Amino acid sequence: MYSKIAFNNVKKSIKDYAIYFLTLTFAVCIFYSFNSIESQKVVFEVNSSESDIISVLSKAIGIVSIFVSFILGSLIIYANNFLIKKRKKELGIYMTLGMGKNKISKILLFETLIIGLMSLIAGIILGMIFSQGLSVFTAKLFDVGMREYKFIVSFEGIIKSTIYFGIMFLLVMIFNTIVVSKYKLIDMLIASRKSEKIKLKNPIINIIIFILSTITLSGAYYLVINVGLKPEDIKFIVSMVLGIIGTLLFFISLGGFGIYIVQKNKKTYFKELNIFVLRQISSKINTNFVSMTVILLMLFLTITTLSTGLSFKNTLESSLKDSTPFSASAIMFLDEKYNSKDIKENLDKLNFKFNEGEKYMIYT
Repeated sequence: MYSKIAFNNVKKSIKDYAIYFLTLTFAVCIFYSFNSIESQKVVFEVNSSESDIISVLSKAIGIVSIFVSFILGSLIIYANNFLIKKRKKELGIYMTLGMGKNKISKILLFETLIIGLMSLIAGIILGMIFSQGLSVFTAKLFDVGMREYKFIVSFEGIIKSTIYFGIMFLLVMIFNTIVVSKYKLIDMLIASRKSEKIKLKNPIINIIIFILSTITLSGAYYLVINVGLKPEDIKFIVSMVLGIIGTLLFFISLGGFGIYIVQKNKKTYFKELNIFVLRQISSKINTNFVSMTVILLMLFLTITTLSTGLSFKNTLESSLKDSTPFSASAIMFLDEKYNSKDIKENLDKLNFKFNEGEKYMIYT
């Protein structure tokens, strides 16, 4: 019975659930793709050292995945909260008609389960497709060839995605149960008209927090660009913490700070409908600052990963040129039986011929 009601609710609220479903699907897709890099090395023409590098990179991504899962978990819970807020009036009507909170919680549990399973399956399928392109990008990044094209399915990526997102969906179910049990009927009916409580009305405090957030974010980006993707380095952890705090403070103060700056220019502020438009924008920023923070953190992590990957590639190329300045090298070990110390003479005995135009250097 509850599963049937939940399925009908999902069908009825398809427009509301579409954004939530797409958010979950793309989150699973990206998570699977980056955790499948280890499995993709079977199609690369790599030596043992390059294989070790890919393994180390994969382990680093695995560690970062834990951090990413916290961000994605926050995004999923917040998106779910936004969805519940839109439907609280509907849930309040259920309560008015006599449905108990436990029954409403069961309906939400089945709805979360349906959307979770659908998005997990769709995300893994999309991730399998996206990871094929990622394998080509990885090959180009490390400048290695591919033996032959193979459609790779990473079972490790599937298991990780299922476990991590299974935990996230479980947290969402618990969160929904708490929301339903906590609020009164009147709260359910007027929840759609409520904004998030954190608002800063004092313009001086807004300015101070905005400047502080700018300094914090600058420090975070400076650290992460210089340190790179090294989870074992304390500076990397500090940069992540500064990035989270700075982004959150930025959006908390942005609405009030923006209004304060525009108000200084009376001509612009009172022109046509600017006063209403700016207030509306400020209200939206104050209401959705958490979602904006999470999205910016994902961009922050993306920039970090990309810059680290490119830096890693440049470092490898530089060290390769330093360690192998020539196209080929030969080493001759001498003992008491060898009278000749001319390596070229020994190469001639081995019938090794230099082509015209080829140059060589001999170090003794």
